[in-house]
Amino acid sequence: MIRQIANQLRKERDAEIIMTGPHLAAMLGMKLARRRGKFLAVHYHHQGVKSPAVWRFLYRVALDRFDWVTFPSDFVRDEACALYPPLAARSLTIRYPNDPPPPITRDERAAARRAWNLGDDAFVIGNGGWLIHRKRFDIFLRVAALVAAAEPKAHFLIAGGGEDEGKLKLLAAELGIADRIVWLGWLENMQPFYHALDALHFNAEWDALPVTPQEAVATGIPLVASVANGGLREIFDSTLAHRILGNHDVEALTSQLIEIARDPQLANQRAQSSREYFLKLSNPEKIAAAHIKLMTKRP
Repeated sequence: MIRQIANQLRKERDAEIIMTGPHLAAMLGMKLARRRGKFLAVHYHHQGVKSPAVWRFLYRVALDRFDWVTFPSDFVRDEACALYPPLAARSLTIRYPNDPPPPITRDERAAARRAWNLGDDAFVIGNGGWLIHRKRFDIFLRVAALVAAAEPKAHFLIAGGGEDEGKLKLLAAELGIADRIVWLGWLENMQPFYHALDALHFNAEWDALPVTPQEAVATGIPLVASVANGGLREIFDSTLAHRILGNHDVEALTSQLIEIARDPQLANQRAQSSREYFLKLSNPEKIAAAHIKLMTKRP
């Protein structure tokens, strides 16, 4: 594979090389072809994914082959620089771009809810992603049980799948909320999911910069979240519209969701303020300009 990559790179002499993820075979192929790349974009957290020694080796090879290494959050960049300090001088944070989706219409909201047998007056909380331990859907369910006890019209949507799905369904049954949850599986189009929501409740143990909360906020949905290790607070805390917890405080998360249920007008006003702030921060033209500047900058 390394030689095949090298042969292809030799044919593309005029191409600028931009790589997503530290793919070792591709980087070794670049070395064999005597090519350098402009930048390597790393979009994943480090802890528990590979050993520190492997990360240090990958980043040493990366700095030999690329001018720059980019990360989507300061959190994950700081992780990388702690593992391999030479990265500090040749890396930077560039956020994800987000195109603003159009506002949700009343008809879209009604259609999305009909699709999953939810009433117009239901208070709908959702989350989506891999059903694996680090995504902490167990926290989502424990909070859901408390919200359901306080709000009779509360219902919950879960989009996604994964190895913990069976375990999570058993937990939902133990908590007495199995009849309040719709398990959607993987969706090719997430827009109807967002259209149905009154709030997104996201939790994670580790996440570099999770996409689901960004898409929800861009759509204008109130967000409640807890991320023990990750960069989510970097893009939302300063708006004062969302309180992203650094720990999985079930009672605090429950309180925030009940507040949204009981004062939806205030929650939506805050969500709109957050949406405006976030879309300025993640403006695609601004992100593209940052990449162009990087492509012309020498390390």
